[in-house]
Amino acid sequence: MLKEIAQKIDQIAELNTRKTIAAATYVLAGLVLDKNIIKQILRRDIMRESVTYQEILQEGRQEGRQEGRQEGRQEGRQEGRQEGMKNALKIIILKQLTRKFGTLPPKLHSRIIRSHIPRLESLAEAILDFESLTDLENWLKKK
Repeated sequence: MLKEIAQKIDQIAELNTRKTIAAATYVLAGLVLDKNIIKQILRRDIMRESVTYQEILQEGRQEGRQEGRQEGRQEGRQEGRQEGMKNALKIIILKQLTRKFGTLPPKLHSRIIRSHIPRLESLAEAILDFESLTDLENWLKKK
């Protein structure tokens, strides 16, 4: 039956009408037939040029952009939280070490600054057991 409809659509002289009916047929056929069968029978090029198809496509693109923006915002917030937490840990650790041992050697300072959150968290706890800068150096070497 779909083949007969496709032949009748091809016989429609007025191009816009043919496109509109092809698009509507494509959509309605999709409710009951497998997409591969529809693709074999109906000409997709006419359907793609239809106003209906273009509107559906535009709605899909707009929804995709909105979802992308939302995901981007969520990822940005998460990255911001992580970066804020990392900076706060660095500041606290450096203040604690400076108060406990005085000015840190640049080499130790830069190793701490380059550390990731899990390591900074461990260091924040380990500081309580350090008695000298040597303890800090040894801790940084083994971790």
